[in-house]
Amino acid sequence: PDPGKLEPQCGTVPRSDTNASADARFTDATMADTPRRITSSLHPATPGSAGLDLATSTTVTLLESSVHLLPTGIFGPPGPQKSALLIGRSSTSLSGLFVLPGVVDSDSVGEIKIMAWTPFSPCTVPQGTRLKQLIPFPYNPPPTLGEHKERVGGFGSTGTPQILWVQTISDKCHTCKFTLSLQGQQITLSGILDTGADVTVISHAKWPPTWALTEVPHALTGIGGSSCSCQSLHLIQVTGPEGHIASIKPFVLSVPMVLWGQDVLSQWGFKI
Repeated sequence: PDPGKLEPQCGTVPRSDTNASADARFTDATMADTPRRITSSLHPATPGSAGLDLATSTTVTLLESSVHLLPTGIFGPPGPQKSALLIGRSSTSLSGLFVLPGVVDSDSVGEIKIMAWTPFSPCTVPQGTRLKQLIPFPYNPPPTLGEHKERVGGFGSTGTPQILWVQTISDKCHTCKFTLSLQGQQITLSGILDTGADVTVISHAKWPPTWALTEVPHALTGIGGSSCSCQSLHLIQVTGPEGHIASIKPFVLSVPMVLWGQDVLSQWGFKI
């Protein structure tokens, strides 16, 4: 097989196509030109098969290692009083394409998509490649949940999402030396400028032990996720290389670097 191209059968023994009949195959043009199919059009490969195969409805090329949503042309709901599990076929993982599990709710009428990623990009997934299995199971919602309404959508969160922005920090980032002063004591630290941090973060290993700290009741997010932190009890005077002066209470974390935040740069009128 060609490098970077996923084999539709992933090198396994051929099994009958459980996605749909040949006359319902999607074209490789656009999703708008393809017929809408529902989960009732899926059939198990054998009488003993627990899952129904889901295949890609178009040819897709994964150019990055991030998670991609691949169309199937199959729409919910899974069936009367049913929900469904979505799991990847084992042969798919052996080929280097990893499919993430999911759940199709009983009230979902949107398209069921395949969440997949690969560490070996670019990777082309041909139309009709069977990547995932849909396993229906009975679901009777409790009467206390109120009226059962269908909804369109999916692949999102029904609660408040928490997304922590992450940037790779390396020696290629812009650094600058600032002087910190408190009650006659001074230290000079080299820190990173272009992280987009709102506040200044000082490595605990570089913080003078005689400078008092106070615990912060809330976590600081964005530094390796969500971290408990301390903050300077007193205002610290920060002097830049051109003599600019700012007064801040920096955060002190168990991190290996110093990050100069907007709390300093904004007092100098700098923007990054």
